[in-house]
Amino acid sequence: MLKEGGIGDAIIYATPQVHHGEVLTGDPHFRDLPGVIYITRE
Repeated sequence: MLKEGGIGDAIIYATPQVHHGEVLTGDPHFRDLPGVIYITRE
């Protein structure tokens, strides 16, 4: 469940779930959520 962020983050997270995809992001709001590939910049 997305506990932080706004409506935009909720839409970004929900859209791939509906279409059986994944979110690729570096946004810390999405870290550790199922269906998310979290990337970091080093």
